[in-house]
Amino acid sequence: MVKVLKFSAAWCGPCRILSPLFDEIKREISGVNYIDIDIDKHPELVQAYSVTGVPLVVIEKNGIIIDTIKGANPKSVYTSAIQKLL
Repeated sequence: MVKVLKFSAAWCGPCRILSPLFDEIKREISGVNYIDIDIDKHPELVQAYSVTGVPLVVIEKNGIIIDTIKGANPKSVYTSAIQKLL
């Protein structure tokens, strides 16, 4: 099972840029569990994943962190990281 966790915040400009890209990715790549996490609402997950800045995308496979992508990047960065695990 591939899981993609996107850590973001309402006040974060780059997070707002990344949000529509992830909506596209969710429609294009199925078979993945996508989870959006607002760091202000889920401090326990921020601590558990050692989040120091947003946006941060954590990609897991079978409960193991395979990749972390910091900042707002081109869509292709995320799609290639996800697709190589499928």
